[in-house]
Amino acid sequence: MGGYGSGRRGTKLKVEDGLTISSTWLYQKGFFKEGYNGTMSWSRKNFVGESITFSSIGCLYLKGTLTLAYIFKNENVNPSIRIDWTGCNFGKERPWFICPNCHRRVEKLHLVCTKDFLCRTCNHLTYESCNKSKDLSYRYSEKAKNLRLQAGAENSCLLSPFPKKPKNMHWYTYIDLVNEYNKYYLLAFEALKVKTRSQSDRIWKQIEAIHSAR
Repeated sequence: MGGYGSGRRGTKLKVEDGLTISSTWLYQKGFFKEGYNGTMSWSRKNFVGESITFSSIGCLYLKGTLTLAYIFKNENVNPSIRIDWTGCNFGKERPWFICPNCHRRVEKLHLVCTKDFLCRTCNHLTYESCNKSKDLSYRYSEKAKNLRLQAGAENSCLLSPFPKKPKNMHWYTYIDLVNEYNKYYLLAFEALKVKTRSQSDRIWKQIEAIHSAR
């Protein structure tokens, strides 16, 4: 049996896999006014499996507690989340969620694989950008894209020709950008070939293991 944040074996769920609520955003939108009764809506649908079957959540704020209403796996869920306040500049206050599981003060809660909104630590979540940063082909291609934009390109697509020198740019600056772009473009291409070859080898090993087990 899996606990909080448990997912598929060998994988780690990401923040982007589920729904996120922010105490700062809710405060700015007036959700923490005493007696507020409204809804939050999402248009993004890239959820994990079919666990989340709604696109909006009912919200009621009374006496320092935010009560939510939604459906999770055909079950009506109505969790209550305590809101804590801390002072900030100019006499204002800032709201925080109190995570229902670890009771820590956090700015964001996430709904991914359990029926409750919990903090990122309790959900054992990572970020999409963290996974991508470990990918050399991604890192090199992002550097190449940024160099294109520095040279005045209208888009960062690596399939498009490198832009001509902008009128107000010195030639030596432009040539440096071209040389750096070519370097990272080739590095990204080589890293992608290595990554693809590694994935292909792994797949063939899995196929061979299946056949040998028969």
